[in-house]
Amino acid sequence: MKPFILCFSDKFAAPGEVQHYLDEVPEIGYWYRFLPNTILLTSSLEGPMLGRLLRQRFVRLVGRPPGAGFILAEIKHESTWGLLPYQAWELIEKPDTPVPKREDIITATYFISIRNGDEGRIAFAKDADGKEIAEFFVSGKSIGKIEITDKNRKLITYLEKMKKETTKNLLEAD
Repeated sequence: MKPFILCFSDKFAAPGEVQHYLDEVPEIGYWYRFLPNTILLTSSLEGPMLGRLLRQRFVRLVGRPPGAGFILAEIKHESTWGLLPYQAWELIEKPDTPVPKREDIITATYFISIRNGDEGRIAFAKDADGKEIAEFFVSGKSIGKIEITDKNRKLITYLEKMKKETTKNLLEAD
């Protein structure tokens, strides 16, 4: 599977129509719509073939309304940069299996919630096996527990220190 970005005009099709079509094409693995008229998707097809399928489905060659256009481009993770939701990066980085891990969903949800002004805290404990556990709370409700490892310790420490007033400038984060 390869990741692609599909951008299309309002006259090409409604986003829901495109999403429904992508669900019907067996060579489409996953898709994620994060901006109006922009969808990230994975496919086993080459770009030109996938583009022809889209054109065949949505664009009548005779009598095509002006402005009914689209662009489909393969995304190379190594040369891509931007500010996108977590799910979009998962699809770009892991086109064969972009489903995020439970731990990543918990930490991303906590980060976004605190950044948007919700109250948050992290409680630390040890489980029955002596493993360190972090439980994440947003607005007084638990959103999940994760095991603390060497790999995620720095992230958890950063998230613990996050405050509403310090999240505007993320460039200062370690």
